[in-house]
Amino acid sequence: MNSALIAAGSAAAGLVAVSLAFAPAHARPTTAASGWAQHRFRGLRVQLHEADVGLSPRTFVLLNGLAVLLGGLIGGVVALPAAVLGAAAGAMSPALILRMAASRARARADRESLVLLRLLCAHLRTGATYVEALRAAAEGVVTAQVQADLAWIANRFRLDRPLHVSLVAVAARTPSRHLRLAYRVLARAVEHGVAGRRAVTALEGLEATVAANLRAQDDLHARTRGLRIQIAVVALAIPVIHLYLRWTNPASFTVMDQPLGQYVLLPSAVLCELAGLVLWRRFTRGRP
Repeated sequence: MNSALIAAGSAAAGLVAVSLAFAPAHARPTTAASGWAQHRFRGLRVQLHEADVGLSPRTFVLLNGLAVLLGGLIGGVVALPAAVLGAAAGAMSPALILRMAASRARARADRESLVLLRLLCAHLRTGATYVEALRAAAEGVVTAQVQADLAWIANRFRLDRPLHVSLVAVAARTPSRHLRLAYRVLARAVEHGVAGRRAVTALEGLEATVAANLRAQDDLHARTRGLRIQIAVVALAIPVIHLYLRWTNPASFTVMDQPLGQYVLLPSAVLCELAGLVLWRRFTRGRP
């Protein structure tokens, strides 16, 4: 027991040290390792921005290291293989949570793209210019990031920056596929001088496409809701039943205290359940 705890704590502490070493060092000369670390931090910063999480990459990596340490120590109470699995779960959990938060943010932005297109069409029909339509649309959307992007585009136009260049720049950093497509179509219309009814027709066609995609996603979620509930219940019930039977009749689980159970059965069961959860989310989330 003590050896397992020591091994798990040592491994987790080592992972924490490695994670902290990923922090960018501005005073050091650029090397292949430091360049990879900076690239990794840029990707992490983008994910945190998409998920609207107010943490710096350094803080997130520190919390990830602490999760590894905690998972390893908790697993070390059972056995050394469980400590390894606990450390691995602590390493993956923050990244999975961040990806889920970013996915929810992209889903909200996808919904917001439909509102944005409808507002743009409504204002362009009244004879408003592109800039006036964008400013008016910024007051009608509710997502703070979309509001900030529209305000940034309008402010850049006030500084004599080409409108289509600003739209392309915003599209490049927008995580939502539908919003990105809306910005690019609008940029193309501005660049080629498409205005009036022709612009409204193009945006209305894009609006119909976005609405159809969102309806298809909603239909998929509705059809797979029962399946998702069943899988979640089974995934939760299996470990609960195991713990209950182990507590009420420990003699039936003596194999789990042997090397076969500690090194083969328990790790295999945990890995199979995690793989099932990952595949379930991949096949029912409605995104490629």
